[in-house]
Order: sequence, then C-alpha cells, then structure tokens
Amino acid sequence: MMFLRSCSVALRCFRSPRVSIRVFSSSRSAGKESALDLDSWKTVMRSQALREESHSQSPSRSALEDNRELVEMWHQAGKFVPRNITDEQLQDLARLATRSAKKKYLKFLAIKESHKISKKEKQERKKSHTETFKESVKEEDRELKNTFLLRFWSSSADRVQSWRAAQAMRFGQPLVYDMSYEQHMSRREMENTVAQLMESEGWNRRAADPFHLHFCGLQPDGAYLHELRRRYGSHTWDQLLITATERTHLEMFPQQDLVYLTADSKQVLQVQR
Repeated sequence: MMFLRSCSVALRCFRSPRVSIRVFSSSRSAGKESALDLDSWKTVMRSQALREESHSQSPSRSALEDNRELVEMWHQAGKFVPRNITDEQLQDLARLATRSAKKKYLKFLAIKESHKISKKEKQERKKSHTETFKESVKEEDRELKNTFLLRFWSSSADRVQSWRAAQAMRFGQPLVYDMSYEQHMSRREMENTVAQLMESEGWNRRAADPFHLHFCGLQPDGAYLHELRRRYGSHTWDQLLITATERTHLEMFPQQDLVYLTADSKQVLQVQR
C-alpha cells in the first residue's frame, strides 16, 4: 500500500486480461472504481501510430495546411496579408526560412491582390457607365453617318499589325531574348520579366517597322512558358507571330553576327542617328 496526496491505491492482478484499479480517497466516503481495458488501449495506440505514420508520409500537405492556417490566423489578427492564396503561393511561402521573409512575401501578395481588386472595380464602373451611356443615346444617333472619311476599325488595325509582324518574321531584323536563366530567378523576378516581355512584344507589334522576336532557350515545361501561356492564353500564344524555341541563341545564329546586350557589360553601346 502506498500513500500519495492522501490517496491510497490498491492494485490487484487477476488471470484475465483486465486490470482493475481501485482508488480510495480519504476525503470521500465512497470510492470510485474505473476499469482499464488492455484491448481498447492497444487499439488506441495502434490507431495513433497509423496517424503518425500517415502524417510523416505526407509532409508537403501538412506544410501547406500549416501555412494556410498561419495566413488565416494573421488575417484574423488584422495583419496585411492576402485574403485568397493559391497552392503555388503556399509552396513558395513554405520555402522561405525566416518569419520576416514570410511577412514580406505575404505583404507583396496582399498589395498585388488589392491592385487587382481595385482594377476590377474600376472596370466594372467603366462598364456600367458605358452601358448607361449607350442606353441614353437614341437609335438614330448610333447609326453610321455619311462622311467622306474612311472609318478605321480596330479589326483593320489588327490585320495591319499582323501583316507587318509576318513581314518582320521573313525580312525583319532579329531581336533575340535569352530565356535560359529561369532556374536562377525567383518567382517574383520571373513574373516581372514576363510582364516586361509582354510589354515589349506589344510595342513591337504596333511599330511601323517591327523586329522579328526570338524567345530562345524557352523550355517546354519551364516556368517562363507556363506564365506566358497563363497570361496570353493558349490560343493567343499559339497565334503570336514570334519565334519561340528551346534552342539557344548560339544554335540559331552565328556567334560573330550576335551583339549581346546586357546591363553587366563594361562597353556602352552608342547609337548614332
């Protein structure tokens, strides 16, 4: 018999697989009896081991869920984090080691999300204003008027630009982009680069004498091509009058004919006009 905190515990063992534990308290007149079933205890321990094993087999899923709960907790605490976050962004968040880096990345996503929401609201207001204006205009005012000036439609401008781009692919000056550095870039740098590439392609398409654009080193399963297809759309990307290839610029052109433009060069290019 052993006394602990004014309680005496008596253990009695039987031949059956059950062990009865009786607790007698000096402060209470009547004791309570609780039975511990060894078979139930084994079942509980086995199920717990299976849960731990399944948890160890899927660490990526648990990491994503932990990061999602962290973002949700920071959002409820009033911190500047995005409301909606994708699985790709959660994977990028899981790769960050420090807490400050995670805060900076979430702040960047929140600013990006706020700009996107404000742009969408502005487009909706503009659309509603246009619809209101069209309803206020009478039917006879919307009809084409007789004029000696030729009306220039946007579809006609698209055909002219496409014709110039087709001529540039055959006779124009090649302008090559080296796309073989995506493994050395972060996701934010890659997204900014794709935005600049789209802007340069748009200005080149509208130019009077466009270049023949070459995207060299573009891997079929790379992040560059995935982001370009996502922003342009697969149908529009396939119809662009540019040359996109996984071959390098040295395989496409002779080395003596290339002028490599980079900000890291010590020689400054001077253009004479």
